[in-house]
Amino acid sequence: MNKDKIDNCFIDEQANYEYDISLDGEYLATAKSLSAIDMGYIQQHSFSIARNEDGSICLDKRGNPLYDIHLYQWQLHTIERALVRWRWKRDITLENIALLPEEILNHLFFAIREHEESFTQNKEAIEKN
Repeated sequence: MNKDKIDNCFIDEQANYEYDISLDGEYLATAKSLSAIDMGYIQQHSFSIARNEDGSICLDKRGNPLYDIHLYQWQLHTIERALVRWRWKRDITLENIALLPEEILNHLFFAIREHEESFTQNKEAIEKN
């Protein structure tokens, strides 16, 4: 492994770690890239093991458990973990995020997801080199 990869290995040192989210040219929030801890928290609070009617765990063909994703919780927790600051005078809490209009909620969530996909691809390209 080269020295540059080791010296610059923290995700908060990568380009675009923090980024602004706008809607129709209006600033909404500043978000950060999600860490492994953030992703674990989101999964813990929005995924559950799928169960059959008899209560047994649903398994895929390889015997791995299947998961139910609670989409609204996934959305709320993703936004909560990613946002650093926003334009409103309220604290960034699940309760306040849930009070946002659906258009803004969806826009924040999809902007975060789009950034995460791009950030992950960029991170993988850096690791490859």
